[in-house]
Amino acid sequence: MKTPQYLTFVLLLLTSFALAQPSSIDFIRSDHNAGPQRYGDGVIAQLVAGDMRLQQGRWEEAILAYDNAVAQWPYWAPVYVKRASAKMRMGRMQEAEQDLDYARRLSINSVALFSDRAPAGRQALLAGPEAWLLESDSEDGMLHAQLNEITSYKASGRLGEADRLIRHLAAREQMNWTDIALLQGNLYLLRSDYLRAIDYYSSALGELEHGALYHNRGLARILSYNFRDGCSDLLRAIELGYQPGEDQWSDLCTF
Repeated sequence: MKTPQYLTFVLLLLTSFALAQPSSIDFIRSDHNAGPQRYGDGVIAQLVAGDMRLQQGRWEEAILAYDNAVAQWPYWAPVYVKRASAKMRMGRMQEAEQDLDYARRLSINSVALFSDRAPAGRQALLAGPEAWLLESDSEDGMLHAQLNEITSYKASGRLGEADRLIRHLAAREQMNWTDIALLQGNLYLLRSDYLRAIDYYSSALGELEHGALYHNRGLARILSYNFRDGCSDLLRAIELGYQPGEDQWSDLCTF
């Protein structure tokens, strides 16, 4: 006979599954058994529940879910970042800043990755196609200027303009599919459509095994709470020589 507490947890988890947007959370590809072992029983479920309440504007309930996650694992930066976001929406700015300050002490990269306040922070963690265009000594000055423009659009949150320029490059066949897939994957990651971003990166990896692609797919998987596969991707990126990933792996995956 199962206890009422267990039934309550199951109902909460099922509700989270029903409300979750498939493009946001990598449930199917996540290792569900890793969560309880690493973060405490149900902590990821509480984080997901908080996210869903946050999307619905139910901020008090979101904060309660994040509080429950903190109670189970008080040293996990993403929870504090998400709770700060909910508190900001309620005007509890001082409390929100306290959460962010503590999150920064735990993991500065988690603040950049999980925060919805500054797109430039998340964009700065991503590898772009220039990671291998520069390796190939490309002398196409116009192309580099357009890539810089796309990066600027993304960093400032002008994602529609970035999308139009990427599509322009694709239509004129100025870049190969691998480069376009990486640009599009980055765009969908910034739009919080993590599963579509993962699909773009995986498709590009079918054409070219490059550290930049593994790195960005790892970040997308971490954002969708698939930490096992995400951290594995970051390690693979390092093995392939993508050096910027070393600091991020140590910060995001070794807590």
